[in-house]
Amino acid sequence: MEAKEARVACAVQPDLTEGCHMKISSLKIDAAKIEAGAWVKDIPGLPGVAFKVRGLGNVASRSFRAKAIDAVPRADRVKGLSQAAAEKIETDDLVENILLDWSGIDADEDAPDGAPQPLAFSKVIAAKYLADPDFAVFKGGILYAAQVVADLGADDLADDLGN
Repeated sequence: MEAKEARVACAVQPDLTEGCHMKISSLKIDAAKIEAGAWVKDIPGLPGVAFKVRGLGNVASRSFRAKAIDAVPRADRVKGLSQAAAEKIETDDLVENILLDWSGIDADEDAPDGAPQPLAFSKVIAAKYLADPDFAVFKGGILYAAQVVADLGADDLADDLGN
């Protein structure tokens, strides 16, 4: 985390180099781990929930987004994608390339004995909730987790989760 803080301090005051030095190795990420994904817990607004996600900007995600944007007619891209088109691409990307699994989410229907039933992960269920604007907290949690994986890398997260 120190590397991230040092980068911010340097970016805010680029002409001040005193106390702003860092080793180049502190900027290294483990791209292979970001591609494979990692579990992230302690997600703001989602107590008890954990997501297994690939990091934002993983290879499959970048390729998917480029193809999806290219598929939008040029006339609709010149001044930028519409909000609806951008959200659809983001949602489809989260389902296909980012979200791998979840834990700590229960189905709305309890078991016959009244106990909560875990909601099994599936891309179909994920797509349903990610496309629903009333579930923005759910989508935001997944985006947060994917950013954490991109920033920290899976090794740091594995230590956190005891994996």
